[in-house]
Amino acid sequence: MTDVAGPIHVVYIDSDRERAAATAERLESVDPSLDVTTAGNAADGLAALTDRTVDCVVSAYDLPDRDGLALLESVRESSPDLPFVLYTAAGSEAVASEAISAGVSEYIRRDAGPDQERVLADRIVALAGAARAERGTDRPARRDADREIERTRDLLAHTERIADVGGWEIDADTREVFWTENLFDLLGIESGEEPPLAEALDVYHEDDRQAVADAVEAGLDAAEPFDITVRFRRGDDQFRWLRVQGDPVVEDGDVTSLRGAVKDVTDRRTRERVLREMYEIISDRDRTFGEQVQALLEFGRAELNTEYGTLSRIEGEDYLFELVATDDDSIAAGDVVPVSATNCEIAASTEQTLVLGDVARDAPGETDRTGYTEWGISCYLGAPLFVDDEVYGTFCFYGTEARTGQFSEWERTLVDLMSRWASYGLQQRETQRRLREQNEQLDQFASVVSHDLRNPLNVAKGHLEMVADECDNPSVADVAQAHERMERLIEDLLTLARQGDAVSDVESVELRPLVEQCWDAVDTDEATLVIDVDARIGADRGRLRQLFENLVRNAVEHGGDGVTVRVGELPEGFAVEDDGPGIDSADREGVFDAGYSTDRHGTGFGLNIVEQIATAHGWDLRLTESETGGARFEVTGVEFV
Repeated sequence: MTDVAGPIHVVYIDSDRERAAATAERLESVDPSLDVTTAGNAADGLAALTDRTVDCVVSAYDLPDRDGLALLESVRESSPDLPFVLYTAAGSEAVASEAISAGVSEYIRRDAGPDQERVLADRIVALAGAARAERGTDRPARRDADREIERTRDLLAHTERIADVGGWEIDADTREVFWTENLFDLLGIESGEEPPLAEALDVYHEDDRQAVADAVEAGLDAAEPFDITVRFRRGDDQFRWLRVQGDPVVEDGDVTSLRGAVKDVTDRRTRERVLREMYEIISDRDRTFGEQVQALLEFGRAELNTEYGTLSRIEGEDYLFELVATDDDSIAAGDVVPVSATNCEIAASTEQTLVLGDVARDAPGETDRTGYTEWGISCYLGAPLFVDDEVYGTFCFYGTEARTGQFSEWERTLVDLMSRWASYGLQQRETQRRLREQNEQLDQFASVVSHDLRNPLNVAKGHLEMVADECDNPSVADVAQAHERMERLIEDLLTLARQGDAVSDVESVELRPLVEQCWDAVDTDEATLVIDVDARIGADRGRLRQLFENLVRNAVEHGGDGVTVRVGELPEGFAVEDDGPGIDSADREGVFDAGYSTDRHGTGFGLNIVEQIATAHGWDLRLTESETGGARFEVTGVEFV
């Protein structure tokens, strides 16, 4: 058989075309195997499904011509098994519940996480891989020289052989049963005279026997075809899962016989169970990452029938056991051994999964390692772990008894899946560590700004007041204005330093009174406020107030005399716009950059703070033009409560 690898074709549907294009670009960047086509509405998305082979559909909830759940229903009518991901920040828990009930493959919320596209890409790959495997159309792809993250392997591991299928026929008049030779082999029964129909039914599991009998009778009496999966007791008394299909043969309006095929699908059912149990482990939010890995190691050790399962880190010449699953007390978490003593050195140096059913047989050149000569490690299956595209260590299973055969492709696939998930978790852990360090630096910075700058500024302002009482010089006003600008800079810098964390303290906030409070807090001079929103949203009240104050201040300072500021509601959020001169399209990309300002008295941080507040909530912020040509800031992805 030949490995088949190819791109994963995705249709991403989102009415916000700019967001759709940006998301598609980021998905293809974080995972080059993804080929993403975008559509702006449900109709175009459905059309894209007919133009090419598609592996997964990703859709927002709010679409111009129907919502995401209605689109899901349309997709299911023509492609019942096509993976469908609802990727949206709109709606509520009720939407999530309804989506899951409707049969959506995954419900993912957009948030402020730095690896959000990686999360989405991983789920697309996993869902598409499982769907391809179910169809038997895909095989694993190997890690290339550029160290791309290794593709999820084909979950069924191999195309099933024709010898795995047996045929049968039942005469409608005599009820005689005929079997092909393959069926005797498949069922573990000696070739010979076929059993009568009643005896043939007896070998099915008692819970499934009636279902088979009913399907056969319906086929013979009512010409109804059937396709069922049931348990069958082989001649060696082992129960196996069988897919049984039957098709009536009709002549002159009468059923003359019932013909069908039987396929052993036990391995597939076993894999489905394994994947389901593995998913339950890694999706358990009550467990820490370390507890999830520990559970995976125990689970993998049982499935692979090995004595040891470990996640280890390689540091130079040292091999550190971080997590260990074993009944043996010879190794424990925290132990350190020379990396040269282990087979993991091979997996790490080649950056590929290492499969050794029998070390002496499969890699005789490695039998001089201490792991073999002193520890007796005779079988090994392990994969490298990656953080920042560099080898971190290994995720492996091994034992002291050599295997008669080799680890199967499925077993290798299982370890690859677990190691890939572990790599992702390690990368998240490293990212969080860096964020903590950055936050500590920001806290130190905020302390310096708050005390070491503000204190001397207060002293300077106090002396200036005394000078102003004694000296009538226009330069005093200029110095005072400079002091005020420094005060604004300090306030904005402190705000920036505190905006790094994602929002966790969310409450229900009524927008109208909050906007009115923000308007009163800003020097709005002759400006006019119009509020066309009465919604409640989930937000951090303090940060949301800062966002509105900054947008109002920006409109008043740049909108001109008598500017009108309008706050309106959007399907997924709200908008703040004015009727001033607006912002030139060429300058719009830079307005959210720190330090950008067209006012020499401005700090240049106001809109950057707005963007950070929106991002911390998981919202999307877009600058466009109002109907009157003024500036319009749209905030979407907001949850109404």
